[in-house]
Amino acid sequence: MDPAMLIQKIQLDKAVNICSGRPGNIYFLTEEKQFQLAIQLADQNESLVDAVNLVEIKRRMALELFNHKKFAECFNIHLQIKTVQSMSVQSLDAVKPLLELHVKASGIDNHRIGACLFCQEYWMELFVLYKAGAVHVEVKTVNTNSEAFKKMFLGAQPPLMEEKEKDAIYSDNEEIEGRIFHLSQEFNVPLFEKDAVVEKSIENLYRNFKFFMKKKADHDKGKPHPSLIASLPEPIALLHKKFVEHLAKINQLMCERKSRYLVGEVITQYDCELMPRLHHMRIAGERLLGFEISHELIYLWNYIWTAYKTDSFNESCPCDQDIIYHYKEQLNVVTNLRETLQTPTKTQTIPQDIIDEIDRLGLQESHVEQL
Repeated sequence: MDPAMLIQKIQLDKAVNICSGRPGNIYFLTEEKQFQLAIQLADQNESLVDAVNLVEIKRRMALELFNHKKFAECFNIHLQIKTVQSMSVQSLDAVKPLLELHVKASGIDNHRIGACLFCQEYWMELFVLYKAGAVHVEVKTVNTNSEAFKKMFLGAQPPLMEEKEKDAIYSDNEEIEGRIFHLSQEFNVPLFEKDAVVEKSIENLYRNFKFFMKKKADHDKGKPHPSLIASLPEPIALLHKKFVEHLAKINQLMCERKSRYLVGEVITQYDCELMPRLHHMRIAGERLLGFEISHELIYLWNYIWTAYKTDSFNESCPCDQDIIYHYKEQLNVVTNLRETLQTPTKTQTIPQDIIDEIDRLGLQESHVEQL
């Protein structure tokens, strides 16, 4: 077998017949994450494990490969399984898992969703699965400072996902993403389409924004209003330039592709990652840094407008006030009482001159459907 692994050592004076395995060996191999050996052993003797359990072993193997970023091998295993195609509509509905996503509550109002980016990202992904009829989803806001929350989840921080039917709590981002990936493959939802160009284009964008934000906020500390971008000292100006150039690269990518979303006409995990971050950059940039995304980046603005027309984004998007509160908290900037009493608003419009240019180019004509 490949890979080789010692399962059991026995000593016989005279070997007449050696058994090819028993169910306990397969269980042991699975628990040790030696999935390939377990599958080979099961293939050699079909009496050791039934078809349902063999599929479960393959699913666990696929999840392990996903966690180690071996996406091609992971996809191949899911293609082998093809669980959904053989199910009737009735049986498919019966096996829909119920997933409870616990997201961070607003720092202003515990009944509102907070501005946790990973919470929104996974909420969007789950919403796509829900719309595809693959899962049932419940989203609950949690106050991370409450004793009840700390006791229930042993100090873990949102996002957290529960699947009570499996008695499972996914408290790590990789675990949550892995379970969502597993379900998207099982129910044939094209949420995790790999695209190396997109991956490279959006990588480190938010990190570049945070570097710029921190330095500019420190520079503006104590001032009644954000300083002008043009007046920034050279080190901060260079951070600003790097961030803006990164935005321009994404604008160029969308110009070349002329698609609704990053990969094509269907939302993927890349959009669930980028859309919330762009929105945060826009809101926090304008209100806290005096920064506005250039109106020349028409294709990027068109993508932002698409986000505002996408159901999964709208459903999971926090209020402007909660986004501002989130970044003020990170920057150790005091939020005054008047700000916390404001009526919650959501900015989901774009400047009129950009709309006019988008209309002139016909970029939104085919973008009528919503996800």
